[in-house]
Amino acid sequence: MGRHLLALALALLPLACGGGVDLSNAMGYCDESQSILCDKVFACIPTSAQDQAFKDAFGSSPSDCKTSMVVATCANAAARCATYDAKAAQQCIDALDALTCGDLGSGNATPAACGAACKP
Repeated sequence: MGRHLLALALALLPLACGGGVDLSNAMGYCDESQSILCDKVFACIPTSAQDQAFKDAFGSSPSDCKTSMVVATCANAAARCATYDAKAAQQCIDALDALTCGDLGSGNATPAACGAACKP
């Protein structure tokens, strides 16, 4: 399951141009989607399965993950999001929130709305 989660998380990185976050712009979407992703990955992957590849991708804690992923992924969110759809962004965030560890472990859990929220 760990490999599927790592693959999903890495697949979601380019999709994110992205409680109580401003989704009216690409940066807010990016911050929130990365925050959810970090929380999900650390909740779903047991510490014993958090190998070096995992730590290289996500850091050693949810807060470490949020800091590094937001900086790495969201720095140019507005530039990478030529077309931003706030409604699709909210649907993506809702779908990400609803994902279970089983969904993530399936390797096919990228919500469709996430691809519609931010397009180059």
